[in-house]
Amino acid sequence: MLEPFNTLSAYPEKLSKNQLTEKIPETRNRYFGRFTWGINMLNDRLVSDRNRINELSRDHLTMLTTIAHGIKTPVSNIKLYSEAIETGMYQPDGKVNASDAEVAAKISKNADDITAIVKELIDKASVGVVAFEPNCSSFYLSELTDFLNEEYGNRLDVLRIPHTFTVESNAMINSDKDGICRVLSQLIENAIKYGNGEGISVNIRKGEEGYYLSVKNKGKVLDEKELPYIFNSFWRGSNSEGVPGSGIGLFECYEIVRRLSGDIYARSDLSGRNRDGI
Repeated sequence: MLEPFNTLSAYPEKLSKNQLTEKIPETRNRYFGRFTWGINMLNDRLVSDRNRINELSRDHLTMLTTIAHGIKTPVSNIKLYSEAIETGMYQPDGKVNASDAEVAAKISKNADDITAIVKELIDKASVGVVAFEPNCSSFYLSELTDFLNEEYGNRLDVLRIPHTFTVESNAMINSDKDGICRVLSQLIENAIKYGNGEGISVNIRKGEEGYYLSVKNKGKVLDEKELPYIFNSFWRGSNSEGVPGSGIGLFECYEIVRRLSGDIYARSDLSGRNRDGI
């Protein structure tokens, strides 16, 4: 009774924290069999709903972006004309008309206000896609590799993908463990989807300016011109053709890391055909 219950007890909490988790293996246990089946159905439903929300968010942001670009040109023209009036450009003698200049200055200010509002709408819509508020506490770095082994060890074994999860210095740090696990999960999911199956490695080490978490995999290398855009919301690279996804995963990683006062970047290793994310 206790062993299967312990296996199940942590699963609802992981779902509530929006962690990507492997399904619970179904058994014929008469006490927990149907509960396990129901939890796995709940997981499928949450994943489906999450994908649908991402699609709606993408459509919403696309609409806002389209409106913003539609507004941008006429507002810029209004500001240009108002500045011309303010300097007396349209006066026959080229001298500034005080009353016209005063009105033109007000028009120019309103144009600036519209531009600022549009930018704020786009920024809020984009950031609002990621639901995450840091909740920092102390934990050992080895707890991150424990999480990876628990969540991905069996799955990667079944997929026959070689993998290593290592910690060079098992220090205690103060950060949001769940947030970091979400980032690592997304990077590994991407490594599975876009990699060639030859290997995935995660290394956690101490650097000169903090701690570094590196996720590496082998696969199709993105063009250098695409790398600056991979953390943009709803952006998908040239290697995503035929691969399901919404383009929100790496943006989510970026937002979580940013809210934890960290940094995230990616680089391509053309010699080893690796795509690295740190």
